[in-house]
This record gives sequence, C-alpha cells and structure tokens, in this order.
Amino acid sequence: MDGISEEPVQKKFVVSDITPECLAFVHDGNKRGICLYADELASWFKNFNRYSKGSEEQFWLSVFSGKPIIFDRKGMKRSISVKHSFISVTGTIQKGILKELAKGDRNQNGFLDRILFVLPENLDKQYWNKKELDAHISLDWQKITQKLIDMTYSVDESGNSVSNEIRFESTAMRLLMEWQHENTDLCNQELDEQLGGIYSKLEIYAIRFCLILQIIRWACGESGLDFIDESSVRGAIELIAYFRKTAQRVQKIIHESYSLEGMPTDNIKLYKALPDDFETAEGIEVASIFGMSPDSFKRFLKDNREKLFENYKHGKYRKIISL
Repeated sequence: MDGISEEPVQKKFVVSDITPECLAFVHDGNKRGICLYADELASWFKNFNRYSKGSEEQFWLSVFSGKPIIFDRKGMKRSISVKHSFISVTGTIQKGILKELAKGDRNQNGFLDRILFVLPENLDKQYWNKKELDAHISLDWQKITQKLIDMTYSVDESGNSVSNEIRFESTAMRLLMEWQHENTDLCNQELDEQLGGIYSKLEIYAIRFCLILQIIRWACGESGLDFIDESSVRGAIELIAYFRKTAQRVQKIIHESYSLEGMPTDNIKLYKALPDDFETAEGIEVASIFGMSPDSFKRFLKDNREKLFENYKHGKYRKIISL
C-alpha cells in the first residue's frame, strides 16, 4: 500500500543464543556481517540437532565459505536470502569439553578444521594487581573500532554488498606464495588426516588475516588500502604459525581423551604413576602398589601397545600420552 514505510531494521554486529533462521533474518538486515558470541561454545554445538539432525552443522560448514543463505520455510513471515554471507563465531570452551566438540563427524567432515583455538601455555590463576591501563588505550581502541564501523561500502540494486577487491603488492604476493608452498609440503607430509585437513584450511585463514591486518593497520594510520603489503603478509604468517601449534595441541588433547575413555579409574591412576620411560620390571613394581599382579600388568602392556605405550626395545616401554 502507498504511504507505508519499510519495516525498520535494527543495526547490530553481535548476537547470541539464536537459531540459524533468526540469524539469517538478522544478517539480512546487516549485510556487512554478524558475529555470534557464545560464552560457552558447548551450548552452541550441542544444539546442532535440536530441530533437524545435521542441518545446522551443514549450515555452518557453508557459512565458512561465504555461500548464500536462503530460508523459505512455512511459518516464516518472509523469505530470507543473503547473497554474500559473513558470520563469525567466538566463545570459550574448557579443555575437558574438547572431545565433545569432536564427536560425531565433526573431526572428520572438516568442521573442526575451521575453528581457530587460542590455547595459552600458562593457565594458572593470576593474582589481583593494581596496575591499570593508560587512559589513552581505551580511547584509541574506540577510535579505531569506530573508524572500521564507519567504513562505507557499495550495494547493488537488491541491497547486497558489492565487494571491493584489494590486490597484493608484488613482494607481498611472492612471500605469500613461498609460505603456501611450505604449507603444501607440510600437508603432503602429514600422516595425521585431521592435522592435514587443518593445515589446508589455514591457507584460507592466511589470506583472510592478510586482509584483516591491512585494514586494521589502515585504521591505525600505518598503511593505505590500495593493496596488501608485505608487513600484513608477515603478520598473517606469524598468526598462522601460532594457530598451527594450538591446532596440534587440541588434536593431542582430543586423541588422549579417546585413548583413556572407558578405562577403569585404577588403570588411569597406574598409567599416570608410571615413568615416561620404563622397563617391564620397573612397571611391575609400580603396578604392585595398585594391587595389580605381574601377569595382569604384562597383559595391560600388551593390550595397550601402540595406544598408550611404545615398545621401542625389548622389555622397554615409553608412554605415548602425557598426563
């Protein structure tokens, strides 16, 4: 009807606890992109099958690649179509829950490959202190983020955002290509299928990091936006090196949890008590403390060879899992 204005759209960047349909609805009104914040990531992935088995997981696999989002279901007040999707997910997770994240096909279908983990070496609780940030840091942060938010962008006749291509400087491209060749060699040499898949996905993140760092440096007045320079590429490569290490640690944690899953508590205690490197006689002595006979301990070694123990020499064993 004439004279009726369009439905107002709330502009936002961050959402939480939301279904894919509602997320697509919000994204449709905020074409620049949305961030889903989940304080506990477990609540995010444990809800994947609450409505339709596997569909939400497939939704996130598609969104990672920026594929179009289309929802046209009965009961929806209108169809949703986002031509260029861009949705990030951030949150926290305990180390003990990581194996839940890898359940089902998620450690096989590439879902886990798409997640970047920040895993500090030191997780000790810190003492309170009276040290405060300089006042200018908060103000500078606000100015930088506001400059990014205020960036203008073009849209087509349908209201979809139009990409602005930023190419690599020649030296930057050469550096990125050299890194990609090294990463390809690592992918081909890696015997662990999961790690090989993760290394492959890191190439996608490397390019994204290059763009992110270039834009952030522009917002800080350190560079332009005509092209991606060598400094941004070097920064991206450093970030990738960090996330490669954390991915290796996460996979180690997941594999360890599977190896010990279902094992009796007494056996786990015995395994923890054994030296990292030991002879059979030494192991029998430790096992006796837990009431395990020599024959039972030898059977324990045999049953868990290559899973928990490496029999690297006759009568000598090395623990595979560090606890």
